[in-house]
Amino acid sequence: MFVNPELFVIKDENYILYVPLQGKILEISEGAFFALKQSLNGGPDKIDPKVRKKLLDSFIISETPFSEVSFCNFTDYKPTSVTILPTFDCNLRCSYCYAEGGKNVGKNMSFDIAKSAINFILKNAKESGEKRVKLSFHGGGEPFYYKTFQLVKESVKYFQDEVKKTGLESRITSATNGVISPKRLDWILENFDSLNISLDGYQELQNNQRPIRGGW
Repeated sequence: MFVNPELFVIKDENYILYVPLQGKILEISEGAFFALKQSLNGGPDKIDPKVRKKLLDSFIISETPFSEVSFCNFTDYKPTSVTILPTFDCNLRCSYCYAEGGKNVGKNMSFDIAKSAINFILKNAKESGEKRVKLSFHGGGEPFYYKTFQLVKESVKYFQDEVKKTGLESRITSATNGVISPKRLDWILENFDSLNISLDGYQELQNNQRPIRGGW
């Protein structure tokens, strides 16, 4: 028995087994996971037959080496919307941030990458006959942070120009923490169709849980 080299294991109440190249995800109990692990390590095979079938059907394990197993065909996957994460940097340090925005920032996205993503959805829309395309921004960090705001502007301008050439309907959206300079906000209101603004309520709570730690 062979295990998929692309397998990701996530421990929750049970175990989540995820193989992205197959587009498969499976939840199994702790006991089933222990039996699988024991078997893969050369111990006795105590995997329940029903669980084994699910593992095989999900390409998590195989009776033959995975080099001989065909991977999932994603050629029919042609999205016509894209969400861009410009940066993991942020002007807030929210105490509960899932992405720890502003920490371990790494590199910001380049315009070439954003442009390629936009070209990809436009090409898909043309080939599939879809009449609408959508460009969104999210975090990561704060999409409208001053360090990557120029990237957002260039991406939006490119998207708008290319959409005009195709005659497609378009929509531009973003999530934001709302800590934006008035000048930047004016541009956003002129170019975006909708914004989702995150906040925590009254001033004391907001300031306590979402302290400002960077420039606008």
